[in-house]
Formats: sequence, structure tokens, C-alpha cells
Amino acid sequence: MVDEQTENKLAEDKLLKAKIKLQSRSPFFSYLCLFLKIRKAREGELPQYAGIGVDVRGILYYNPSWINKLTDEEMIGVLCHEIGHLALLHLLRRKNREKEKWNICADLAINSMLLKNGFSLAKGGILPDYNDNITLPAQIFGKEVKMTNCHKKTAEEMFEELPEIKKGRGGGDGGNGGWDIHNEGDSEDGDGDGEGDKDGNSRGLTPAELKELEEKWRDRIEEALMNSKTRGNVPVGMERIFEELRKSHINWRALLWRYVQELIPKDMTWAKKSKKSVACKTYLPSYTKEKIDVYISVDVSGSIGQEQLTAILSEIVGMARTFQNSINMRLLIHDVEVHNDYEIKNGNIAKIKKIKIQGGGGTSHKPVYDYIKEKIKKCKAVISFTDGFSDIDSIDFSDYPFEKVFVITKDGSDEQMKDKRCKVVMMKE
Repeated sequence: MVDEQTENKLAEDKLLKAKIKLQSRSPFFSYLCLFLKIRKAREGELPQYAGIGVDVRGILYYNPSWINKLTDEEMIGVLCHEIGHLALLHLLRRKNREKEKWNICADLAINSMLLKNGFSLAKGGILPDYNDNITLPAQIFGKEVKMTNCHKKTAEEMFEELPEIKKGRGGGDGGNGGWDIHNEGDSEDGDGDGEGDKDGNSRGLTPAELKELEEKWRDRIEEALMNSKTRGNVPVGMERIFEELRKSHINWRALLWRYVQELIPKDMTWAKKSKKSVACKTYLPSYTKEKIDVYISVDVSGSIGQEQLTAILSEIVGMARTFQNSINMRLLIHDVEVHNDYEIKNGNIAKIKKIKIQGGGGTSHKPVYDYIKEKIKKCKAVISFTDGFSDIDSIDFSDYPFEKVFVITKDGSDEQMKDKRCKVVMMKE
């Protein structure tokens, strides 16, 4: 029988060993591990089913006897699992979603990614199989539910796909033997983390404190990605997930404008020297000045209100003015067919701003793409403002040689763009 002091020391050694091994195994998780505060769980801090937990401040607390049952490889995987909750901002992204269902999705999102990266995890967790699928038991939802391609989905996507939790269920461990808890530090759930006031009483975090923590973890994730890139060891799937987080955080206008800037050619030519050549006393190439053709399509089928349409048109005009030396921009108004084709230039800006909603029926993007393919042979990109409820699923994007960017209205859906080669911007207002 191991006494409590020895058990604590063994657990501490196992955690330290895992942190050391992680330095050579994964620069990404190793870097974020630096921001963890690891300690033994206090009495009553972990429920009976859980052996470890992490809170929104980055405090990881554990049950020593549970830790000592893990293999060294499982310990590394469990440590990365808890870091993953912080790296993917799961403790800050739940909002008003049902907590147990969100925790299932958060665990599954992290575990599927860790397994894809060759990590081992403790038995009894919410783990997909070797085909990246999982069947969740009937006691959670009232029926068995199968989830496929887990590592390709965010926690939010999984949450929308899963049915509601079975009513009257008194679970907390995900009903599938989950072994950790996710402490959000909010006063609503009474989930203080023991690092609160001067008397050691736990407290919830204010919205301002949560916002500050979110910014800190976003910065840390970016730094961890940069660090792992320099060492050529970025976790599979992490860049894609972080890009989704950035999209949800960045102002949609700024993201759209960034995409437009990426379209502008940055090729250099040696046929004409750069003006900097004189100062450098050497021949430097200049940048090409060729303009590119970009079409903007606006869905006026009635899903976009007139006030919102006017605001969108103002944004488009502002974009055209900003890039007037780099882009020839045209505007298509359509529903199931193309109604108008405007060249955006100073002479007709006032007219464009006064465009009214014409349609009211369905939406189709194929006539738009066909129109552009036939009329403009050198179109570089099409930026489509729409709610996403269109015939996009039936369009073969490879038939159209231009870049596709979709700007989805706040009540719209990007579901049809999931497996398409395109960029998506979600409007927030």
C-alpha cells in the first residue's frame, strides 16, 4: 500500500517526465505547456468519475492515484488533451450551448486530432476508432448516434450535428467514461477554480476578465504555431482549426479585404527596373502593374433585407475605390438569373447605391458562373454575397477557372461550401 506522500511524489514525477518528453515530441504542445499551472486537486474539486481537469485560467489539477495508473504515453496524451482545451478555446467558446453536449464535442474534437497525430490517450475517454468514426451510446441521446470524420470538424460543427441530450439524464462524464472536467470559471455554474480572493475562496470571472484571457490564449496559440513551424512539426489539423478560430474573431470586412489583397498579382518583372535600383546601386526588378478582373455577385432573392443590401453595396463601392489601381470590379445582381451587370466606377456609384431588391424566389449561382465564364475570359475571382441557400452543391467548381469567395449573411449557412475549393467569410452584422 503506497502512502499518500509517496503517491503524490510519483504523480509529480510522471507529469514532469511527460513535460520533458513533450519538448522533443511536439513543439506546439510543449510551448503551451509552459503556461500551465499544475497542482494536486483539492478535496471535492474533482467528481468521482474524473481524474484530471483544467480551468479557463490555465490551472491543471489532478488526482494522484488516477495519474499513477496511466502509462507514460497515456500521460503525454492526457496532458496534450488538457492543453488542447485551452489551445482551442473550448472553455471560452461555449456561449449559451448546453454544457454536457458541448463538453462531449470538445473532448471529441481534441481526441480525434491527437489520435491523428499519433498520441495515446487514457482508456475510457470519448475516442473515435481508427477510421475516425465514433458511435455514442444510447444513454446520452436516447439512441445510438454515429459521428464520422471527427478530426475534420470543429466542436461547433459537431454540436450542430448531434441531437439534444436525453432529458432527465444526470450525467457529467459524457456517458462514455470521460475522465476530465472543463472548468469555465463562470459564476453561473459556480465553477471557481480555487485561485480567487485573498481568503482562497473560488470566484467566477467577469466578462472583461474572460475577454482578456481569450486574447492571451489567442496570442499564445499563434506563438506556439510559429514556434512549431520553425521546427517543421505542426500538429496535423491544428492550422486549419486555428484558421477557423481566427475567422470567428476577425472582423468580416477585414477578412474579406485580406482575401481581395491576396488576389492582386505580386509578380515581378525584369523588363523594367525598380526605382530603388538607384539607391541600391544595383538592378532590381519592378512589380507588374496589370489589373485583374473581379466580379461581385449579390443575391437579391429576398433573403437579404434592403437596409442590409444598401450597406453591402456601400462596402463593395469602398473596396472598388481602394483597389481601383489594381482591380477592374464589376457587380452582378441576381436571383435565379442575372438581372444587372454594372461596372463599379465613379460615374455610376450613386446609381449602384440605390439598387433595390428585385427578386423574391430562389437563388442560383450557376447562371452567374456561366455568365462570367462566357463574358469575361480573364476573370480572376468571383465574390458572392448570399445566404448560402442556393444550388452550390450541384456546381462543379472545376468547370470555372476563377477563385470563388462567398460572403454569407448573418442568418445564412456555409454548409454547401464545406467540401468546395473556395473561401468563406461569415458576416457578423
